Amino acid sequence: MALGSLAVPTVDWLPGAKDCPITGTKLPLVIVSHGNSGYFALHLDIIEALANAGFVVAAINHPGNNANDMSGRGMSVWASRPAQMVRLLDFMLNEWKDRAAIDPAKVGLFGFSLGGLHRAGSGRRSTRFSQACL
Repeated sequence: MALGSLAVPTVDWLPGAKDCPITGTKLPLVIVSHGNSGYFALHLDIIEALANAGFVVAAINHPGNNANDMSGRGMSVWASRPAQMVRLLDFMLNEWKDRAAIDPAKVGLFGFSLGGLHRAGSGRRSTRFSQACL
């Protein structure tokens, strides 16, 4: 799957391990949504803490509304974010290589600013989100 440009505009590098092994079963999943003009790793400290605590964490770069791409305009940016988070949830539960490790009954969202606002919209679109952090 092509991921496009994942360059991070405010740091030179991000620590991490690509395709690191998943240990455990029935792990909770948290989807992280950045604020307006943010990017997927803006809340790296929270993402790292959740992962260290045993959560699977998936952070999204919202197309057309991130630090590298502000091409989205008007209400379409606002309207598309909940569907993007639901698509990420669908990917994590149905297509991700380690999907068997996730407990689909333990799915939550974390969002900051615009990301937090759209957490509420995602909850209305999908009852599969059991918890929310705003």
